[in-house]
Amino acid sequence: SATTAINNTRQARVMSTASATTVTIAGVRLQHGQADAGAGLLNNGTATLNDVGFAGNRAVSAAGGTGGGVDNTGTLTLSNTTFTRNRATGAGGGFGGGIYNSGTVTIADVTFADNFTSGCGGAVFNDGGTLTVTRTSITANRAGSSGGGVFNQSGTLELSAATLARNRATQIGGGIFTYAPATLTNVTISANHAKDGAGLFSQYAS
Repeated sequence: SATTAINNTRQARVMSTASATTVTIAGVRLQHGQADAGAGLLNNGTATLNDVGFAGNRAVSAAGGTGGGVDNTGTLTLSNTTFTRNRATGAGGGFGGGIYNSGTVTIADVTFADNFTSGCGGAVFNDGGTLTVTRTSITANRAGSSGGGVFNQSGTLELSAATLARNRATQIGGGIFTYAPATLTNVTISANHAKDGAGLFSQYAS
């Protein structure tokens, strides 16, 4: 597991990548960053992360912070990575306690646990992007509004061999809330909580 820590003591974003750049990050913890978007990592380029931990990062803005752990507008590949206790908040809500995605994200063997947003997407908020999730645990994340685990605003969502358990949304979709196409294969949805659609709520009309 990641042993080297980059700790920003909530003074600024931990790391960012520019467009047209390609980076590989492995074996580190990106923690305690604070910014309006992507407090742990703001990825505008192409990034591959393996064995990385995102912990205690906070995306905060009046309009609503995006991506407590990661805000991705580029292409991001994640494996053997953890997101714990990251937050996205603000007076206007928050979007994606763990990840906010408007690009392309491929996730495999990743754990999301105890992430929070005051708005939508306790673990992940997908906003017009492509989100592919495999062999991943999304557990005990919370949303002040909807999508305690995953909020799929638009774009495409594919989940396979994943578990969504004990996530909570104050309003709708304790595990998943989707407005857009979503494909689920061998996915376990268990013990999630919300006023409506405790496990999954779909408002997509083809």
